[in-house]
Formats: sequence, C-alpha cells, structure tokens
Amino acid sequence: MKRNRILGRLALGGALLIGVILVLAAAAAVYQALAARAEERAYPPPGQLVDVGGHRLHLYCLGEGSPTVILESGAGEATPLARQAVEGGIDAVFAVGGDGTINEIVNGLAGSDVVLGVLPGGTGNVWARELGLPTRSLRHPQPLVESARALVPGTIHRIDLGQANGRYFLQWAGVGLDAEVNRIMEPRTRTQKHLGAVAYVAAGVATALHMAGPRVRIWVDGKRVYRQAILIVICNSQLYGAVARIAPGAHLDDGLLDVHVFAGTGFGDALRATLGVLTGLHVRDPRHSMFQGRTIRIEPSRPLAVAVDGEPYSLTPITCQVAPQALSVLVPPSACPDLFMAPEHVSEDRAATKT
Repeated sequence: MKRNRILGRLALGGALLIGVILVLAAAAAVYQALAARAEERAYPPPGQLVDVGGHRLHLYCLGEGSPTVILESGAGEATPLARQAVEGGIDAVFAVGGDGTINEIVNGLAGSDVVLGVLPGGTGNVWARELGLPTRSLRHPQPLVESARALVPGTIHRIDLGQANGRYFLQWAGVGLDAEVNRIMEPRTRTQKHLGAVAYVAAGVATALHMAGPRVRIWVDGKRVYRQAILIVICNSQLYGAVARIAPGAHLDDGLLDVHVFAGTGFGDALRATLGVLTGLHVRDPRHSMFQGRTIRIEPSRPLAVAVDGEPYSLTPITCQVAPQALSVLVPPSACPDLFMAPEHVSEDRAATKT
C-alpha cells in the first residue's frame, strides 16, 4: 500500500512537471514566432552583399523565415553548396539556421580549411548555445545581429567531428528514444515549427508511453558491453538539447567520443532519464553508464531509430567513429574554455593572411 502511494505521488509529480514544461514551452513558442517576424523585417533584402573586413565570406541562410544575404537553399542543398565553397577557395562559411542546417554544412566542409561560423536561426540552436552565442529571448530580441557582433573578436579552433555510418555529426548521434521522437517530428509542419519545444515535448511523451528498451550490444574500441537501453547518446560536444549538459566532461578536440547509455524499458525509465539529464543528476544514476572511445558499434536486438545533430538519419546497427581535427570553427570569447583541451589552433592573424 505504501509503495503504491509513493508510485502515485511520483506519477503525479511527473505529470505536473510535464504540464509546467508544456505551458512554459507554449509561451516561449508564441514569443519566438513574434520575435522572428520582427527580426526578419529588420534585415536587408535578398541579394545584398556585405563586406566583412576584406574577407570573402559565403553566407548560407537556410530555414523558413531566415533572412537571405547571399544564397538561399532548401533542405538537403547545403552540403553541395558548402562543397562549392571549399572548391571556390572561400575563407569562411556563415550558417544561419538550426542544428540540422549546420549538420548539412559540416558534411560539406569536413576535412577542409574553410572556417564555419554560426548565427542561430533555428528552433533549438544547440551549437550556438554551446558556444555561448545569444539565442532569441526577451533578453536577446535580435540574436542574429548580436551573434554576429559576438563573433567579430572570435578565434578559430580546429575541432573533432563524429561519423555515424559515414555521416559527419558536430554534436551528437542519438539512438533510441530521442531519435524516435525526431523521426516522428521531421519533416515538421509549419504549425509544429511555430510550436517549437511544445511539439517536441508532446511527441516525447507520446513516444515514451510505448517505448520499450531492447537488449543492446555495444562495442567501445573493441570492448563489448551489454545493456537493456532506452537511450544511447554518442557525444562530441557537451550540450544535448537546448539546456541539458549531458556530457560535462566532453572536449571538442580530445580525439574521443563520449558514450552515454541509459538503461530502461518503459515510460518510467524514460522519464527518469529525461529528468536526470535536465537536472544534471544522470551522472549519479546507477542506470546511467558512460564510456569514451574512438570507435563505437551499437547492435540492438531490434532496429532502433538513429538521429544525428537532432535530425533523423537511419536505423541501427550503427558504427560511430571520431574524425580528429576535421573542422575549423569560429568561436566567440563567450564560449566556455572547458570545451577545448588546447588553445585556438589558428590565430586571427593567420586567418587574416589566408588567401
């Protein structure tokens, strides 16, 4: 009887927390939509060129509602455009969009010397948040302008990338719960884009209600472990989602991937993992395991969805590998120094003299 009362209270607490999150997310979605329209009107018309310190910059603006400065492209077109920038000897590519847009551009720039700069124009903007760039809020009504200013005194770092079955990822590859949510959500409708986080929370709850974690074989640099897992996240960076620091010990230039495994079988375990990640207490959870390695192989007993940088990608089995020092990124002074093992690899002076 006592156990049932405790479980009932936990369930009620979880339901109330989800309700609060939905209300806050709804308010944020309304604000984001209004602010985005106001910000879009503040930008110059498409086609206007901007000279930035004498450098040849190629600015890719993707995503509905993003201002277009030089080029505009649709979903799936950014990778070949980024490759054109590499072939054309462009110094830097500035991406205006969300994490999916950035992932596409990364897959065109990987292995080159072209520098990637990011201006937040998406829903989650996790990479922008990772770098400490302003994202749209009451405090930052025009995040693109503010982010551009923040990047002016920035430095260039050479960082690692991950590869999931050959596709590069900048931040993380997810297997299981989060990837299933992304599979359901993408491509998003116009209404879902306006709802922002509300739509993701609703889809997450619906997915978790029937999610059952399968038995999974995991190889980390050849060492095999077994888990019954509901979520596996392979991290190159620290943030996961807008506010969750899932991999606090990850470095962007250490030549390693951090593997976070959340054991579980159903809704209760999914809620536990979610709350743990949001609060940072997952590192103390006995159902959470963390590994580091250069090559990770994941083979579940049944196929699971896979997402890279928050975008649907494929199904398991999957092999992830680190690609050391594969990308140059422009980092503002506001970025946390703990993201890097070493100081910037390319100085501003070297960038200025690059032809």
